[in-house]
Amino acid sequence: KSTFAWEACRRWDESLRYYHTLVLLKLREKWVLNATSLSDLFRYPDQPSFSKDIAQELHDSHGRNLLLVLDGFDEVSHSFHEDSVIKSILCRQLLPECTIILTTRPVAKSALRSICQPKVDKHVEIIGFTEEERVRYITEV
Repeated sequence: KSTFAWEACRRWDESLRYYHTLVLLKLREKWVLNATSLSDLFRYPDQPSFSKDIAQELHDSHGRNLLLVLDGFDEVSHSFHEDSVIKSILCRQLLPECTIILTTRPVAKSALRSICQPKVDKHVEIIGFTEEERVRYITEV
């Protein structure tokens, strides 16, 4: 899951040019999970006013042209609290026009539905490599 998330970010300029902004957030990081505002989520510890400016700009645009890659939902699906900004984003209460890539194991899909009924445009399952494909990938890369 994380490899896919990193690869999507790495290839952003090649294939995802529609998005002006791409943000990768690892949900297992406590500060991400505990964020209660956009300023908390898009934080720059050394420049708090910059965090507020970015948060305001994203809020005003409703997340248009923003790609959020949220990695590891299955690792934290039981930890969402009522005022979680991630929950508000997933439920489209905040940044309703952003695009979200959410990585999770299939076992956590029901947890996602219990948090809210997020609008899902596409469901993609990564099934991994066969032994032959692993050898070819390692050799080529």
